[in-house]
Amino acid sequence: MADTRLTLADQALINALIVATAPHLGHGDNARMARGLLGGILAHVNRGNPKLTALIKAAEQMHAGGGYATDLRARSALADVALWRLGGALEAMKQGDAA
Repeated sequence: MADTRLTLADQALINALIVATAPHLGHGDNARMARGLLGGILAHVNRGNPKLTALIKAAEQMHAGGGYATDLRARSALADVALWRLGGALEAMKQGDAA
């Protein structure tokens, strides 16, 4: 079974894609900055985590200069990861593992 824990680089990738794809009216510099960080982050992500495959692919396309369709793929992949993490958090809460 694959290790699906998130590394620091995985978490950085998720946050960079949120900043890069979220509509920030008047904050285009933040989106450009986040897109510029993708190359360095991608070098360290856990490519063995099947839960991140679509997210990593979208980030690679964005880093290569992808446009609007790439943004949509990244948003979709982010939603999938968020749902996966939400499910895990709710399960931990049910089991009393969360403070």
